[in-house]
Amino acid sequence: MRYAGDDPEIRYGSSALAGVALAWTVAEAAPGSSPPELKVRLRALADRIGGAQALALRHRDVVHAYRVFFRQIGVDPDERPTPIEAIVLRRMQEGALRSRGSVDDAITVATLETGVPLCALDADRLLGDLAVEATAPPVIADGEGPVAILFEPAGPRAAPSAATRRVALAAVGVPGISRLSVEEALWTAWDTLA
Repeated sequence: MRYAGDDPEIRYGSSALAGVALAWTVAEAAPGSSPPELKVRLRALADRIGGAQALALRHRDVVHAYRVFFRQIGVDPDERPTPIEAIVLRRMQEGALRSRGSVDDAITVATLETGVPLCALDADRLLGDLAVEATAPPVIADGEGPVAILFEPAGPRAAPSAATRRVALAAVGVPGISRLSVEEALWTAWDTLA
């Protein structure tokens, strides 16, 4: 049961890229096997994705905004799909969305439901606030340096491990994506893990 005050604290970091917003929250969660109800939710989402939905995906406003941004940072989204397109492609190749553990599954659910990509970091290994740096390629960094390439899983210094007890969920909004959409993605992943 949830109580008032059990809401995630969403924080915003700075960004050296125009129009890019980085938000994050922390969830008390350890990587591990997904509970049965999360696996059922993942299966239900996968069942809603067919060939027609996969083909039409790139024309959805949120997906289109990320495809445009990929091109602006020099990434061809037809060669390196946006995170939601990568999930849909995985579903088409596997015939389902197989569980990859509670943290990855929560990120998959949130990305599929909102279109906004997320990254999981070990919250206890981060130093200071998160920010987007305009390097080549752009990265998410903390006070000590890069922790993840934008739109990719965390690098070794901040990747969740078996020892992780608190996960920082980071969402990146690009031009054309509302702050509300970014926060909804964080809420969805946080709630899924909670």
